[in-house]
Amino acid sequence: MQRDSYCAESVNSGERKSVLICGSRIDCVLSWLDEWIRISSTLVHDFGYLGVFLVQLVASSSLFFPIPGFFVVMAAGAAMDPLVVTVCSALGASIGEFTGYIVGLGGRKLLVRSGEFDKAHRIYSRYGFWTIFIFAATPLPFDLIGIVSGVLRVHPVTFFIMTFCGKLVLSGMLAYGGQQSLIVFEDLLAGRINTFGALFLLLIILFVLVPLIYWRYATKAEHNHLQ
Repeated sequence: MQRDSYCAESVNSGERKSVLICGSRIDCVLSWLDEWIRISSTLVHDFGYLGVFLVQLVASSSLFFPIPGFFVVMAAGAAMDPLVVTVCSALGASIGEFTGYIVGLGGRKLLVRSGEFDKAHRIYSRYGFWTIFIFAATPLPFDLIGIVSGVLRVHPVTFFIMTFCGKLVLSGMLAYGGQQSLIVFEDLLAGRINTFGALFLLLIILFVLVPLIYWRYATKAEHNHLQ
């Protein structure tokens, strides 16, 4: 009886420690996100379009640790000229994505040998450099394609052009989505319904969710296949 009681107390203690560790990690992530949002907002507020460029440059330079830049582009698109925001965002993101390309050039593909990497490599083998455009134009994990492009020695000019064109599409959707969000909100306050704006926002949501859902199931199937 005492042994059972001791085991139960040990299990409960272990669970409490796991919960505390998990809660601590969540707090750290939330604190970090709050600090990043503050810094990125300050950059955009103080430097305008240059701030948008810098935020996207930093956000896209991170490998396998996503730094959110989408909301910054949407907010900037609502407050400034969305066309200029689109170009600045795409340019910063395209330059930042060279981090993955450089890692691939170094031949360090073993660091990312996984179902996701294998799936990205297979897609590139099928569609060629258009894969760069597809991943850049959607929320799919572009770091993987950047590394694949480096491993396969894709010409850096080709990599940049296809990345920039794709980022123009994604950044444009976000910037004009931010503008339409503001318009829809203002119309709602005025008692009007903006059908075009609502449909445009719905399109953006689908544009973001559908590729992510596809990628999740595709990588899961690839992982099961490897096992």
